[in-house]
Amino acid sequence: MPKDSKTRILGSALDEFAAHGYAGARVSRIAAVSRTNKQLIYYYFGSKEGLYQRVLEGVYDEVLEAERSVPKDLEHDLLYWMDFHHEHPYLLRLLEWDGLTYARKSTGGRKPTQMWQASLKRIERNRGVPGWPPGFHGAQTLIACLALATWPIAFPQVCRQITGLDSDDPKFIRDRRRFIGEFVRSLSARRSRR
Repeated sequence: MPKDSKTRILGSALDEFAAHGYAGARVSRIAAVSRTNKQLIYYYFGSKEGLYQRVLEGVYDEVLEAERSVPKDLEHDLLYWMDFHHEHPYLLRLLEWDGLTYARKSTGGRKPTQMWQASLKRIERNRGVPGWPPGFHGAQTLIACLALATWPIAFPQVCRQITGLDSDDPKFIRDRRRFIGEFVRSLSARRSRR
């Protein structure tokens, strides 16, 4: 049973932190939804901060696991991450809350560093694969790819204001997928003309 209650607590905590951020999350709500009690949560995780860090570690592990299946070419890489984050919107929400909570104080830690290093290594391995710009700075390329694939999901209100569609609207997703393909192909065409 302990593993089951831990799993329920972590699932409830993920939803709570994604919805309310660290400051707004309540351990009492996590306990109620997970059908446990606050004492058990503190026994397993030590504190609200300990629970939050464990939830974040789970998010980083999920992204690390997803790294194993990323397609090599740039267009399908971007579409893979766009689809991944549409299916797991809480991941971006947690990262947004983490940025708001810790902002410039956070150095990341072992797990996020491991996650970003895996992404940077993938980009380095893919240099020369169709669509990937060969001479671009790896970290800046990763940031640009993240923006292309996830920005509309992270800021749905801006997408709605600009296009009149939510970022999870099927029409918006179709248009976005088409745009990403055209964008990558135009980058490749420009490079080949040089």
